[in-house]
Amino acid sequence: MCRLPEVQSHCMLTCGGSCCVDDDIFEFPMIWGDNQQRCEFITKNTKQLWKRRQTYCEGNGNGNGATETDSEKIRSMCPNACNLTCDETGKPVLVPTTSPPPPNNPKPPTNNNNNNNGRPNILLILADDVGTGDVYTMDKVQMPNLNALMGKGIKFTDAHSTPLCAPSRYMLLSGNYPHRGRNPNGTWNMIQGDTNQFMDGQVSIAQVLKESGGYDTFMAGKYHIGGRVPLKPGAVLNKNNLLSDDGHDWNNQPLFDGPQDIGFGKSYMTDEGIQGGPYSWFRNGYLEGRDEVVTWQVGDHVTASGGTSIILNSNEGVASWDSTLYNQILVKETEEFMEEHLQKRPGDPMFMYVALGSVHEPHSPPVSYIDGQPVAGVHETGHLDLLAEMDMVVGSLVDMIEKKQLAEDTIIIFASDNGGLGKRLGSDEYGHDSNGILRGAKGTIYEGGSRIPMIMRHDGTIPPNETSDSLVGLSDVYATVCDIAGVNIPNGSSAVDSISFANIMSSSYGSNTNASKARDSFMAFDLELAIVQAESLRMGKYKLIRKYKRRSYQQSQSSLWDVKNELYDLDKDIGETNDLINDPQLFGMAAEMMEKLRRDGPCPKDPSGSYAGRYSQFCKSNAFPWLDQNGL
Repeated sequence: MCRLPEVQSHCMLTCGGSCCVDDDIFEFPMIWGDNQQRCEFITKNTKQLWKRRQTYCEGNGNGNGATETDSEKIRSMCPNACNLTCDETGKPVLVPTTSPPPPNNPKPPTNNNNNNNGRPNILLILADDVGTGDVYTMDKVQMPNLNALMGKGIKFTDAHSTPLCAPSRYMLLSGNYPHRGRNPNGTWNMIQGDTNQFMDGQVSIAQVLKESGGYDTFMAGKYHIGGRVPLKPGAVLNKNNLLSDDGHDWNNQPLFDGPQDIGFGKSYMTDEGIQGGPYSWFRNGYLEGRDEVVTWQVGDHVTASGGTSIILNSNEGVASWDSTLYNQILVKETEEFMEEHLQKRPGDPMFMYVALGSVHEPHSPPVSYIDGQPVAGVHETGHLDLLAEMDMVVGSLVDMIEKKQLAEDTIIIFASDNGGLGKRLGSDEYGHDSNGILRGAKGTIYEGGSRIPMIMRHDGTIPPNETSDSLVGLSDVYATVCDIAGVNIPNGSSAVDSISFANIMSSSYGSNTNASKARDSFMAFDLELAIVQAESLRMGKYKLIRKYKRRSYQQSQSSLWDVKNELYDLDKDIGETNDLINDPQLFGMAAEMMEKLRRDGPCPKDPSGSYAGRYSQFCKSNAFPWLDQNGL
């Protein structure tokens, strides 16, 4: 009888009578997906209590909550969960829920309160060389997991990075354009013999979350921002024998400036992913398999798993190296980290950064996935096979979150480091274009080089199946995540080029960023061997490109460089086919954009014409064409 609405209503006149209890078998639909939940779902997570009451008990059908009809039903069957009370006449009424303070008001973390200190977990998945055509318009490979991620979150159609992978990883972790790091075009590996790309005083997103937000931080996969081989006293770096040289102290010391030195409490990584040596894994900076070091020669190698591991560049590595299993190893390591975290630190939030090997060369797909699904040979190319495996990896990582019922407590981010592969490497001979209708590919200054897929999901906070055309950058992930987590960005040279777009995704975040767009400009640079090949500036709908070609000695009497300017209206010409640089109505704007590149790029000049900052030697070497006496 107590389950009948009319009995409940009568009983609630006593404001707490024995019949006024939540119905223990009533189920209601979630606002996303097909799952059903019972009344206890509303109250079982104290951190989400206010949000769930607003969503399900007070819904108004505006797209962010249940319909009025559904909410009325939920209130009648879940009176306690919905916090119904009695007015002065004895009638049950709904007390509107008051939101907690916005998360951008930081509070000191307190351990063991079982609610992540009010901060969400973060799962950041970074793909390698994956373009918008590999995800948003894919028709050659089934991608159920990425499609589901988009269906339950928001996809950004105007997200950008820098055109190459090492600079972009620093960009993501530092919140800066690549030229603010140690080397203008990135620090690529430990062979460079220096430190990683971070300058002294710069703080990674992992370190900020760990030290200011109480996060348990983890990284797995491709590091690719450099580091320094540990040396014994008096030893010098042997670049040809990074693992086996007796002067390299791998037995007692970790990689200097490895993940453990930039804020990752736990890590399992490789220096350059699968593309280059050393072909070995490092756990928390320490080399694994020191006693099984071999030299891997260029070519195909059949592995114990039955797959074909491919070596593109001869180098040392461990005998057990298997490029085909790279991504599956990352899944296993992430799962083990999560299990250990939930046992040992259940009251603290997690930050998990998973940097995939897919789909950088070599294209060496595994015979099968973890669950037995065949991978290699299913599609026309290894590239397409790896895209299919990438989707399986995303599915496995998301499944971990869902099985632990952490979807409402976790921001899931998927992005790529740069644009997709072009031509043969991108499977174009089989009718696939990794960058869709965009011009260019990885390594070029055009949209195909810098425009990337970016998807975010946070159940109960980010509305499902949303699309945003706001201009955002990979560097903006830093400020956005800190904004949502209520963590202050430290003063100084960190996140200089990072702007939060939390408010674009959901007003529930209580972000300080109240604008309808995050940024109105974005710069990208194509550098090769410390020489600028091209640069671009996006301002609003317009994109300026400057391409440089050094003249021969005989041609250099008047200038050292040939400069070609291009200007495109991306709203009308996303494929960058109609060059507007000679449109007289746009001359003033083009000049303004050129000046901004000169002012904010790697080698700015102050009004006196002197070279600014620590790149003076780099800039004076004519790496940047505008430093020629003829100027712009």
